[in-house]
Amino acid sequence: MLYLLTAIGQPPGGSSSVHIYTQTIQRTTQNKQYIEQYKKYIEQHKKYIEQHKKYIEQHKKYIEQHKKYIEQHKKYIEQHKKYIEQHKKYIEQHKKYIEQHKKYIEQHKKYIEQHKKYIEQHKKYIEQHKKYIEQHKKYIEQHKN
Repeated sequence: MLYLLTAIGQPPGGSSSVHIYTQTIQRTTQNKQYIEQYKKYIEQHKKYIEQHKKYIEQHKKYIEQHKKYIEQHKKYIEQHKKYIEQHKKYIEQHKKYIEQHKKYIEQHKKYIEQHKKYIEQHKKYIEQHKKYIEQHKKYIEQHKN
């Protein structure tokens, strides 16, 4: 808007009125520039809003996909818990087998020790038997003549 003002006590067209007129023109021009700049900002802002809407839609899709992954993960966790429980049972069973095996090993060691004694005793019997055979051979030789 253009305002033509006349200063108090000055005739129309005086220097004060030219000064005020010039200021008004400058302000009007400056305001037009601000308005144009503001319109550009508004257009840019509209573009940002549209881009942001696209991001929001994409984000919603990611959220939905993430929810599906979470549900799948929960299923895997539950399945894993079952496997862990089953594994614990197997471990306990294995511990029992190990204890039983240790008992068998100890028993086997006793049998081996017993067997070694029998072998030693058998060796003595064989040595004794060899002596008896030698003695018997001598006896037979004596009685032949």
